[in-house]
Amino acid sequence: MVNDAAIASVSLFLQWQNQLLELMRHATHGQRLLKQHQLADLEYCAQLDVSDIVPVQQEPGVLAV
Repeated sequence: MVNDAAIASVSLFLQWQNQLLELMRHATHGQRLLKQHQLADLEYCAQLDVSDIVPVQQEPGVLAV
């Protein structure tokens, strides 16, 4: 079963998938990073398929790779 947040996330990605950096510039966390002159962080985060590691949640707050 898929929840509303998952549906919204997929829809948002599909709309912005070719403009992720621009989307992140509009987001509140992106704005905060830009105010701290961290454009390089946003540019890195806007990349797709840069890692082949996917963390798995073992329990709330605990991720394992």
